Parts: sequence; structure tokens; C-alpha cells
Amino acid sequence: MVFWAAIRWILYIIGTILILYLILPLLWKVWARYLNAAYKPSKWDQIAQPQPNQIQATTPEVKVDETGSYEIAFGNGRKFSTGTLQIHFRGQWYHAHPSNEAKTLHLQSIEKKLDSDVFGNYEITSIKWKIEGTSIPSILA
Repeated sequence: MVFWAAIRWILYIIGTILILYLILPLLWKVWARYLNAAYKPSKWDQIAQPQPNQIQATTPEVKVDETGSYEIAFGNGRKFSTGTLQIHFRGQWYHAHPSNEAKTLHLQSIEKKLDSDVFGNYEITSIKWKIEGTSIPSILA
């Protein structure tokens, strides 16, 4: 008799845990709407101020030249330059400017288009590449 009572209590506990496991995510979705996850530092929090040479433009500029190389400029002379495209396909590297071990990606076309949306004006740069020695027609970067 005591054995069956203990089994019944164990089943009640397992059932309660299972029900909580299923219901808690739903309760969290309702409750989380009312939480503010923003961090508001107090006057005692020490927050590092950027050094004058660390200030950069809020909108980076991406420039693509006719060879497909790109440069990303952040203002104040800070930039990532001579970026090129590399693709690893079926155990072989293909590169826009190949070295000894890489095969060539052939540039087919570069198209630039101006557009705008609710966030403002922007430029779309579409570059089509062809992988040397494959039947893949083009890769859009």
C-alpha cells in the first residue's frame, strides 16, 4: 500500500514538472512583453569614453572598383582596403586575384543601381563572377 502511494506521488511530481515545462515558455512570452531590457547606467557606473582617434563615421562607405576589389571606409582615414572575393568549392579555392594554389574567378559584370526605402537612399552593387572550369554560370556578390 505504501509502495503504491509513493509511486502515485512520484507520478504527480513528474506530471507537475512536465506541465510546468510545457506552460512556462508560454507564460514567459506574455510576461516578457512588459520587461524593459534597456540598460540605464547609474552615475556610479564607469563607462569608457572613446578617444578622439577612435571616432568613426556612423555610415561606412563601400567602394568597388572595376576588378571587383572593394574598400570599406569608416572616416578619419580608417578603412579596410583591397578586399577580394574567395570561394571554396568542391575542395578547391577560387580567387578574384589568384595566387599559386587558387584558381581564377572571372569577373563578368558590375552593375550599380541607386534605390531608396524608408531608411533613406542607398546604392546596390551587383557583381557577377564565373568559376573557372565549372558549369556554374555566375555568382552574385
